[in-house]
Amino acid sequence: LVMEYVDGLDLNEMVKKSGALRFEVAANYIAQAAVGLQHAHDSGLIHRDIKPGNLLVDKQSRVKLLDLGLALFQVDDPSLAANQEQVLGTADYLAPEQAVDSHRVDKRADIYGLGCAFYFLLTGHAPFPQGSLGERIAMHRQRMPADIRIDRPDCPSELVDVCTKMMRKKPE
Repeated sequence: LVMEYVDGLDLNEMVKKSGALRFEVAANYIAQAAVGLQHAHDSGLIHRDIKPGNLLVDKQSRVKLLDLGLALFQVDDPSLAANQEQVLGTADYLAPEQAVDSHRVDKRADIYGLGCAFYFLLTGHAPFPQGSLGERIAMHRQRMPADIRIDRPDCPSELVDVCTKMMRKKPE
């Protein structure tokens, strides 16, 4: 296996090291990740594990999507999808529908995960930072996270609105 070496830092480490990002920097990184995801989605690929640790920023401030280990190729025949009971993905960034059936998700699950990553970049913590694994998954299915402005009162309402829309509970 040969892979490109990317000299940089993932967004999880970046926030751990320096705290929540400046608004324009966070928005820029999420926009770049969205362009990369759009390319994947146009090719029929669903990432299913979008999180700050899978978004790497190189020395030129370009975002690279990492870890396609859980990626799913969308197929027209649902019977071709694996039918396993286990949840795939990372609990802190897991779309509600992915918690129910990891194998029948579409690009909206990635948008949800990207919204959770955006929330993390803006606040410095996951949308539901407390509770057991099961409790956090349940919160993703049932509740909206605390308002970003609790941590960042000066956050532009446009960013809050975009982030909130990305994390809607119902894919439709």
